[in-house]
Amino acid sequence: MSRIRLIGLDLDGTVLRPDKTIGPGTREAIRAAGNAGCEIVYVTGRPLAGVPEFLLQIPGIRCLITSNGAMTYGINGEGAVPAFPPAADAPFAPMCGKVRVRALREALYAPQTAALIADRAESMGLICAAFAGGMGFCGQGSYDRLIRLLSGKPAYRYFRESRRAVEDLPSFLAGHREGVENFWIIAEDRQRQKELSRWIRETFSLQTVEAANGDLEIGAPGADKGTAFAHLAEMLGLSMEETAAVGDSENDLPLLTAAAVPVAMGNASPMIRQLASFTVGTNEQDGAGEAVRRLLAET
Repeated sequence: MSRIRLIGLDLDGTVLRPDKTIGPGTREAIRAAGNAGCEIVYVTGRPLAGVPEFLLQIPGIRCLITSNGAMTYGINGEGAVPAFPPAADAPFAPMCGKVRVRALREALYAPQTAALIADRAESMGLICAAFAGGMGFCGQGSYDRLIRLLSGKPAYRYFRESRRAVEDLPSFLAGHREGVENFWIIAEDRQRQKELSRWIRETFSLQTVEAANGDLEIGAPGADKGTAFAHLAEMLGLSMEETAAVGDSENDLPLLTAAAVPVAMGNASPMIRQLASFTVGTNEQDGAGEAVRRLLAET
């Protein structure tokens, strides 16, 4: 096995425990990887506003991939090494607290296209949000339903920090200037999920990810975790033989397929476990930290 010099880590179900905190074993493993000269990059479906600052303040974290691969950022936080690549033209912008980021890559689609998807999804009675500019935007009806759905649950804080309500989502998107990173839909009825996914693929040049839990995510061509991860490896001057990735769910499939060494969490779906080179403990058991330690020890 080649020396592993870049490890992609999913967040929800991988780095983050069920209560949306990070275990001490995983935190220490990420810090140790940086000290050993191995890049750790978080690769998440969350928009930028939904990434906890405490994850970005772990020493050695220099890059971040969000919105299922639509956006790649360089990070510069207090005590952190300079974000890569230092020659990037985009300026740093405040994210929150002491962490600053700058965009290194984007794969977006037209807000007018997202407006049509929003209109269709809402007409089907589905909860939906569009990610743009690092934030998720929901129509007021979807926002209120999500408040009720997530109240008292660990994901509630993430939702409040990463979503903004707008009066009418299709109208908001139709007049929006920024490209859309991702479109996220909750379809409690799997049949409606599949119907909408099929309509999107037949109507637009977009890609969809249908998760087992009923989520449907829509991104531009090239907006997947694997493509973004491979692009980052190239920016860092690394070959894919020097990469590994850890994940648990269907939207991690492109990431794990791209990496030389795919690792499944103990709580991963059967599809992910079948693909993996090996399986570690669950996210509740600090399985992500176990994976990082094992990858460093074996290379």
